[in-house]
Amino acid sequence: MSGLLPGLRVLDVGGEYGGACGRFLATLGADVVRVDAPGQGANPAWIARNLGKQSVVLDLDTQEGRANLRI
Repeated sequence: MSGLLPGLRVLDVGGEYGGACGRFLATLGADVVRVDAPGQGANPAWIARNLGKQSVVLDLDTQEGRANLRI
């Protein structure tokens, strides 16, 4: 692992600002996991904010989606 934050895992469920903060943490070496809603489109700005992150699609409006979010 490299960077200033190796071993730190961050769950990114934020909007626009959360995406930018999560990208910054990923740049510093954190393991950032982005939670996306089903059908969320990807435009160039969205792609730029989410570089270096892993992602998972969960519908947090459902009981199953919320259960899968629990760590």
